[in-house]
Amino acid sequence: MRGAGKHRRPHRHFGRPPKAPGAIAPEYLSLFENIAHPRKRAYLAAYVQERGGQVRTRKTAGGGSSHFRWLRDDPDYRAAFRRARLAVADAIEREIYRRAGAAPSTDGQIMSVVARLRREGYGEGRRSGKKVEGG
Repeated sequence: MRGAGKHRRPHRHFGRPPKAPGAIAPEYLSLFENIAHPRKRAYLAAYVQERGGQVRTRKTAGGGSSHFRWLRDDPDYRAAFRRARLAVADAIEREIYRRAGAAPSTDGQIMSVVARLRREGYGEGRRSGKKVEGG
C-alpha cells in the first residue's frame, strides 16, 4: 500500500467528519420547531444564540457550509432566517438600551455595537435604501 507507513495514524471515520455541535440552549431551539431538518434548526438556533456571529455560529452548530444553499433553495428556511435576523437585531437593540441606561458615559461601547449593527445590515439606512453615513 502506497503511503501507509508504520507511523501513519489510522482513520477514525470515512468521508465527511462527524458533526460535533456545541451547546445550544433549548429556548433558541424552540424558536425554530417548525424547521424539520435538524442541521438547519441547529444553525438557526446557534445564529440567534451567538447574536449573528458567523464563525461562532458555525462552531456552535457544528457546521454551516450549506447555509447559503439552504437560503437559495428553501423558502421556509429563508423565512426562518429572516426571523432569526430580527431576533438578533432585537437582542442587540435591548443590549444597546441596557448599556445606555446602565452607563451613559460609555459612548464608545454603544457606538461599537451600533457600528456592528450597521455592518450586519440592521438599520434604517439599509431598510429604506439610503446610505448610512459612517457605516
